[in-house]
Amino acid sequence: MTNPIYDYEMIGLKVRTNFILRNAVPITGIGHDKVDVSICMQDDVGRPRNPNFENETLIAGPQDLVFLPMPGLVFRIQNGNHISIMANPHIEKSDINLFLVGSAWGVLLHQRELIPLHCSAIGTQGNAAAFVGHSGAGKSTLAAGLSNRGYGHLCDDVCMLNPKDKNMLVYPMPKGLKLWRGAAEALNIPTGSRVGTHPDLDKYYVKPAGGSLSLPQTLKVIYVIEEHAKGPACITPLLGAQRFSALFENVYRKEWIDVMGNRQALFSSLAMTINHVRLFTFSRQKDMDMFEESLDILETHFLAVMGG
Repeated sequence: MTNPIYDYEMIGLKVRTNFILRNAVPITGIGHDKVDVSICMQDDVGRPRNPNFENETLIAGPQDLVFLPMPGLVFRIQNGNHISIMANPHIEKSDINLFLVGSAWGVLLHQRELIPLHCSAIGTQGNAAAFVGHSGAGKSTLAAGLSNRGYGHLCDDVCMLNPKDKNMLVYPMPKGLKLWRGAAEALNIPTGSRVGTHPDLDKYYVKPAGGSLSLPQTLKVIYVIEEHAKGPACITPLLGAQRFSALFENVYRKEWIDVMGNRQALFSSLAMTINHVRLFTFSRQKDMDMFEESLDILETHFLAVMGG
């Protein structure tokens, strides 16, 4: 008996799997020659030939990377068009999905010379804003707050930027919006299933109040989230080399760039991208006391950028 085959669209790419892919958009009528990416669950993923880097969790060769995010779970990403997954029976599907549409997908985009941006993004009227910053800066919280005001959810954690796309479209990413429990409670958003099984990851999928967008949006602006001790939020433009640095610092899995051998391609892609999108810092108090006031400032600015 042959394994079942499922076809999906993910961020503009046609994907074929041998298992049901959570949250992806099912499609029909794809010929074999039209598949952009194949993803297969299998008993053994093998290893790169003549790897140039190897440690306990990572084995890397040219256009070929294996990583082990947790005991019993292994991913292999090859040539920007294939992901192999080996998972022991005790591995939860939530963990497989978490790393598949996170790190594995990020590596795949690097291999395709696309930019995986570590961000949360929302959209309205065909235009998008992305929020970047260090882990815990509040990217998803800001996206959820704007979703409460009617903005549509585009992606959380990873989005794809194509440096050759002058329209700079951001495609919906089927990963779901995730919030820490405290942020969800502060925003009065009911929590859904837990994100992964790690005991320290007290994050949950939530349903965006503004809904999830199904069509790509033009990325108009990227906000780099920063924190200050007190006072109202403020927005400052990034200029010159600051723009390049801000983008590079928020590339997903940039710490693997050198072992993948993709540094030159990434730098060229970033240089092209900064010509098509505006970047600002958005500095605010991290506590929730002035959250709605901060959202007022952010929303007003985004609407002005859209109209400019």
